[in-house]
Amino acid sequence: MTTFRNIDWDAASRLSARRKADRVKMAEIVDAICRDAGATVTSVRNLDNLFPRRVALRITAGRGAYTKVTFDGDSCQPDMHICTWNLPSGSAERFSAWMPIVNPHHFQKATLVAHGLYDLACALEDEIADTFSGRAFDEARKMEYARKTAAGEHPWQRRAGRGCDLAGVGPSTTIVEVLA
Repeated sequence: MTTFRNIDWDAASRLSARRKADRVKMAEIVDAICRDAGATVTSVRNLDNLFPRRVALRITAGRGAYTKVTFDGDSCQPDMHICTWNLPSGSAERFSAWMPIVNPHHFQKATLVAHGLYDLACALEDEIADTFSGRAFDEARKMEYARKTAAGEHPWQRRAGRGCDLAGVGPSTTIVEVLA
């Protein structure tokens, strides 16, 4: 029997998101491991009517980094977990190379791909630890973002000054009127 965190992983490896009781058990395992690592875990229940065969958890770790883990009974790949770590809107933080598959444009999203519950649990535990230790974040990227913000060098800041005047455009304005 393989155990880690007092979990029988041989038995856990037979759990499937296709079975309702297993989805709940899988979520309980991930919840316990993430809480032990220091993260805040909440159940996502806002779309239960649309996705009745899904159990989802929102995990928030160091510096506000968050991800959602979903166990979906209707998934075409129920044992493949794709979790996207995000940073809060307006945050100056930037992910470092310690995180998996970091978006190379804004460095505020990192994508985790895990095959099976064990890989998911281990990866989440490591990434949560990295967010709390600071390894998950890149101070140089953060300083560069702050410099560009102060200088108005971000593409979205430059676009704002290009004469895109929306004065007179209201909720009843049609696209034809805007383009005319």
